[in-house]
Amino acid sequence: MHDGINFDGKKILISRTDKIGDLILSIPFAKFLKSKFPNSKIFFLVKRGNAFFIKNGYVDGVFEAEILGDRGEIKIESFIFLLFELSKIKFDFSFVLFPRFSTALLCKLISKNVIGTSRRFYSFLFTHRVNVSRRGNMFHEAYYNLMLLKDFVYDLPQQVELFYNLKPELDFEPDFEFLKKFKLLNRKYIVFHPFSGGSSPTLPFDFWVEVEKRIDFDVVWVGKKAIDLNLPKVKGTSLINFTDFRQLCSVIKFSSGIFSTSSGPIHISSFFDVPSAGLYYKEDFPRWRPLNQKAIFFDLKDKLDPSVIASYLNRFFRGF
Repeated sequence: MHDGINFDGKKILISRTDKIGDLILSIPFAKFLKSKFPNSKIFFLVKRGNAFFIKNGYVDGVFEAEILGDRGEIKIESFIFLLFELSKIKFDFSFVLFPRFSTALLCKLISKNVIGTSRRFYSFLFTHRVNVSRRGNMFHEAYYNLMLLKDFVYDLPQQVELFYNLKPELDFEPDFEFLKKFKLLNRKYIVFHPFSGGSSPTLPFDFWVEVEKRIDFDVVWVGKKAIDLNLPKVKGTSLINFTDFRQLCSVIKFSSGIFSTSSGPIHISSFFDVPSAGLYYKEDFPRWRPLNQKAIFFDLKDKLDPSVIASYLNRFFRGF
């Protein structure tokens, strides 16, 4: 017997309607619940377009929300549609991992029990409020998610399990035709992702080009960006603005590593345990690092010289 609530047979909604990297970091939450309570039914509410990243054996269904603006609130038309669809399932529990007023209200209307963090003006919508503060970056973001279970499951795993038994997984079929087209199969290359979409700091494109000139590997460039025609020409294969999610995952899966901002692609690397090097502020790395064991970072507060960075990257990626 276990202490706490038995979630077996329960219908559970996990709400995480923000960016791809954050969504990937919520997968251990579902994986832990399903592993411990295999007869539970776990559903996700995600931002429209992101359902691709939670295809795995731990998720029984996905709903997508249309998000309005930078604040992450659900559009009213989408809210009404989701209210109608989600009400059909009769959820026992909803966990709001990315708290917003609209998601809290929606979960309150469709679920018997709604769990979220305290100290928000709309926390009264939660039937159970967990006292967890993310300030200070004391834990990994994926572990902060798991801490929403602390009053229900008394034997939560140690944080280190995020990198082993609870590591994110993705079920997808690689796009081999795409990889063949760009001659990426049986080729040793590093993925460069220099953009962030505003979710994290980055460095000028010229910096990345200078690093590429000094690295000992072929480079494949990925990412989405409104391209300026005056951007410096890159030496490697540019797939910027050219991949869908399946193709992006295929490129990262068959790479020898990734050098990226703190954004979606570096978290995609954890699906495949691809060595990753990221640009982070030192204090942010413990919370936002990718969930694989082969990860290093460069502190954005340091004076980052392309020659020095390339030298570190060469030694790091040659080690695998």
